Amino acid sequence: MLTSTQQVRPREIGLLDSATKALHKVSGYTARVELDLARTLQHILFAPNERDLMHTEDRFARLELCVRRQRLGMIGMGVVFAGAMLLGMAQETSKELTLDSLTIMKDGKPRIVMGTNKDDGGVGFAMLDHKGVARLAAGTDVKGDGGLVIMDDAESPRVVMGSGPQGAGILLIGAGMTEVPMPTK
Repeated sequence: MLTSTQQVRPREIGLLDSATKALHKVSGYTARVELDLARTLQHILFAPNERDLMHTEDRFARLELCVRRQRLGMIGMGVVFAGAMLLGMAQETSKELTLDSLTIMKDGKPRIVMGTNKDDGGVGFAMLDHKGVARLAAGTDVKGDGGLVIMDDAESPRVVMGSGPQGAGILLIGAGMTEVPMPTK
């Protein structure tokens, strides 16, 4: 007989009714034989649904197991992520930066360049304008001599200051001398 969990399809009910009526008309079977035949037909017609129902229950059980495993996995990943964040935040920040050269960019163009000369070992830095032209440069060489240069927009030196074995000096190129009075108090 049908159980409450089975779904009866209209096509199967029609087949069952027509088969029962045809057997009753053709032969004079008793009610008991008809009932046995009806049960057999129901078993044949509804057996796939019982298998589908069991298959569906198995699928739900597997799906529930998979969801449980995913939950555990997500919780584990959350714990690992939180631990990694805490460990990352606990590290001390570095107080020293060691580089061979440094370039500071603005709008994709270098504006400050610092570095060492691989050929003679000198060190220096330059400040560049918005066109990438060096306007101020300072540096030292391996002997300890140092200098500062202020340049025009064609990178021609205009003011040169430096020190060397012969002494220190200032050189003005193409400039006039203007004396500025000292402010009085």
